[in-house]
Amino acid sequence: MYLYRGLLALGADAPAEAVPALERARGLDPEAVEPVASFYLAQALQATRQREAAIDALEVVVRDWPGTPWA
Repeated sequence: MYLYRGLLALGADAPAEAVPALERARGLDPEAVEPVASFYLAQALQATRQREAAIDALEVVVRDWPGTPWA
């Protein structure tokens, strides 16, 4: 549910709303939502000018899912 909320908020150009939803999705059930949640969280963080946090989110994707299209 939180993943979808985050994606909808990001698609509606509301990245400030997307960030907490995507973070919550990752925290509740990372196996079910990763690497998608971290990838889009990085986009939302970048859009809200949280560059370092965005880089951290992308590093999770690259580290944990190497060789995938998400990385």
